[in-house]
Amino acid sequence: MEVEVTVDAESLRDDEMRRLAKGYLVFVALDPETLKPIPIAPLITEMPEECERAKAAEHRKENRIAEKAQEAQWRETAIDESDNPATVQRTMTPDDANIHQNIFGGVILELIHTAAEKVAFGFAKSPVIAVRQDRMSFEQPAYIGEEVKAQAVITRTWRTSMEIQVDVVARDHKTQEQRKVASSFMVFVAQNTAGLPTLVPLFVPQTEKQILRWEQADLRRAVRLQERKVPC
Repeated sequence: MEVEVTVDAESLRDDEMRRLAKGYLVFVALDPETLKPIPIAPLITEMPEECERAKAAEHRKENRIAEKAQEAQWRETAIDESDNPATVQRTMTPDDANIHQNIFGGVILELIHTAAEKVAFGFAKSPVIAVRQDRMSFEQPAYIGEEVKAQAVITRTWRTSMEIQVDVVARDHKTQEQRKVASSFMVFVAQNTAGLPTLVPLFVPQTEKQILRWEQADLRRAVRLQERKVPC
């Protein structure tokens, strides 16, 4: 199921409300005993705005399916040590996990944001603000006691913005096995001292992998712009 989430702020001085953020999260229903995916009841839409939301959600799903078909090509752009990525890592503790000892998604998201911001700030040489988290994917759970590391590299720049790719891997201390647990793309806008958008340096891809990332980043941007035009 897809869930729309909006975040608003209310001023205590004048009761003014303003929209801070909006996002769409996809969840899978699990059997409580086997933890395997199970079917769920269909969503009944009656009001016009509900139908528009469902239509927009279906459009986003189609985009996700189309991107999934390119997964083999995207594996070619996975981050490794040869990319000299910025990294943020720490060992997971019981405070980071749920009752199943799976690490909370919010912990992974925090690592992703920190690593991505590290790259964006270092490249722009100015304050940056995150404006979009794109194609967030949880692939495998991480567990208590594992070393979880977020690795980030820049993929492309535009006029005042840049996209950062982040891959998250977990390493078991006992077996030393390492596996990918999540990935995401974050868009940052550079700001001047007045808090207004400012130009960012041009990132020029050098290697075949960087060129491929550059091209894929432009495709993701095109999809983002397309999805903006769909109602809801």
